Amino acid sequence: MSARSWRARLALLAAGTIVALALAEGALRIRDALLEADPRHFVADETLGWRPVPNVAFHYTTSIGTVEDRQNSHGMNEPERTFEKPPETFRILVIGDSFTQALEVRYEDRFTTKLETELRRQTGRTVEVINAGVQGYQFDQYVLYYENGGRRFRPDLVLVMAYIGNDVTGLLQTGTTEGGGIAQDKPRFHLENGRLVLDPILVPEGGLETGPWGRAAPRGQGALGTVKYWLYTTSALYRHLADSWYRLTRPEVELGPEHLERVIFRTSDTAATAEAWSIMEALVGRLRDDIAADGSRLLIAVQPEELASDIGEWQAFIHTYGLDPQAWDRGWPDRRLLAICGRWTVECRDLLGGLEQAGRAAYIPEDGHYSPLGHQVVADALLPWLRVVGLPGPR
Repeated sequence: MSARSWRARLALLAAGTIVALALAEGALRIRDALLEADPRHFVADETLGWRPVPNVAFHYTTSIGTVEDRQNSHGMNEPERTFEKPPETFRILVIGDSFTQALEVRYEDRFTTKLETELRRQTGRTVEVINAGVQGYQFDQYVLYYENGGRRFRPDLVLVMAYIGNDVTGLLQTGTTEGGGIAQDKPRFHLENGRLVLDPILVPEGGLETGPWGRAAPRGQGALGTVKYWLYTTSALYRHLADSWYRLTRPEVELGPEHLERVIFRTSDTAATAEAWSIMEALVGRLRDDIAADGSRLLIAVQPEELASDIGEWQAFIHTYGLDPQAWDRGWPDRRLLAICGRWTVECRDLLGGLEQAGRAAYIPEDGHYSPLGHQVVADALLPWLRVVGLPGPR
């Protein structure tokens, strides 16, 4: 076969490959547009790492269905809210992560909506429960959110939904992970002589790049990491291949006992968990003082990691890794956070009992966030507590 014929065949093969890749890319982009949340309903933020985009509509799909949603002018998945509190209104600001934002379920199924409805019915008063949850936020970002915007709503109560799964260990991370293992930058604090010092996001010349889901672009990833990040943010085909590879290669029990999100269940500290808990204690005190200075009050609800709320899954974790049940305690991190609250005289509520009773039905399969039943369990646990700790009585 002549060299000319080989070149023609190679050119034809290359052209066919390019066309096939382009068709796959187009098909996956259409699929994403139809089935998944709009990846641009968050935008990079120099203080918080990322924040929701205001006034956008999108849809979000899990194994239980697709939810149509819209973010208001503050980027909340709520009806429109004003900074100015209406007269004769008791306002609760709820700060948290994706378990609070709850894109996976309808607005009326979220625990914040259920609380607002039931508190109005029980008190006969105008009560607002504002859902300020944001996907991926951790406790340091809760504090920064309140200081840089949340306080403008002038709440009577601030309810922080602390999630044991990553709110403690996440304090040590300079980035969080989203899909295919792509790191996204976030702020973090460290302690100097017992004082909190903020390590801000590294902002390159020209400002922050908005990456997938609006997260800030990662720092220090090297040339290969930069190329992978660019592909992940621009190509639906690459993103799906990276996510599929991640799902195929991760272990059956995804996080082993050496992982930070599991080490916190060990009753003896490592250097890392000791540092994380020290930062958490300082953050709770700082947030309490911020809120008190505004004439409001801080409450903290302690949400267990799903592993801790399912006794069968916990026992499988202990058995799989051959761990000493005396040295590992699924309720240990919850109790530590409750003890921190006690030292700062902050009212706290542990949600482990109700979620444990509901079991796996409280969580969406393959997703891990609260199902509608899980939201009902959380609302049922919070409602009587909120009535006791400071809500107004009936008219």
